Amino acid sequence: MLKISTSGVCRKCKRATLWYKDGKFVCTECGRKYTSKEIVQTMSDLFEITTGITKQEFVEKSKLLKNLTDRFNADFLGYEPCGKGVGLLDIGWEGGYPVRLNMMVQELNEILD
Repeated sequence: MLKISTSGVCRKCKRATLWYKDGKFVCTECGRKYTSKEIVQTMSDLFEITTGITKQEFVEKSKLLKNLTDRFNADFLGYEPCGKGVGLLDIGWEGGYPVRLNMMVQELNEILD
């Protein structure tokens, strides 16, 4: 399973959250868990999920990723190089995380597995 960072903000301590295996967000600081509906604040312009990926994977799987993000109404799909062929895959939404984010993350895991 991928480690997925999010731009979601913990309502208690205002720290970043991670996507958790049971379909929830978990605070990196206090461990409090939230559903996608409960995440109402973000650290960036978009409500984003981010995971590590190689440039080669991004190029090879770009059509599958584009199809996935289209089906889940994402407003942004991007790759940010971090050096030596590795980088970050970013997917973002303007108005908040989709209700079916758990399903989307499961499909993302299948694509990148």
